[in-house]
Amino acid sequence: MKEVNLLLDTSGSFIDSDFSKAIDYIFDTEKVDKINIIQFDSDVRHIDEITKDNRELKQIYGGGGSCLQSASNFLELSTWIENNTYIFSDGFIDHASFKNYHKDITHLKPKNEVTQYLNLLLSNETTFKTIDV
Repeated sequence: MKEVNLLLDTSGSFIDSDFSKAIDYIFDTEKVDKINIIQFDSDVRHIDEITKDNRELKQIYGGGGSCLQSASNFLELSTWIENNTYIFSDGFIDHASFKNYHKDITHLKPKNEVTQYLNLLLSNETTFKTIDV
């Protein structure tokens, strides 16, 4: 079963976003069976898994500040560290370190919205790209 991670920014500046854009993009382009969802604002708020047959998020948790480092720390301690990771965010978050992460990271940012680029510390093995969705 092919799976990826989605770090979902649910901070106050981004909680009203259309999260289905990121989910649909991943399922439609990556041909994955499962997405591991990590909802974060100032901390990791909720962990969930969705499948291509059941793509809907049941509830959004968050609304506070933004700290991507908490989601990065969670990944490092989980078995999901072996998967490629997507980050759906407006980019208005503190920098984060992914130095112990060795898979691909893709920043999905909403088209036609004010965003900024993520400031990440990456390992030499990690590739990073940004895609508008």
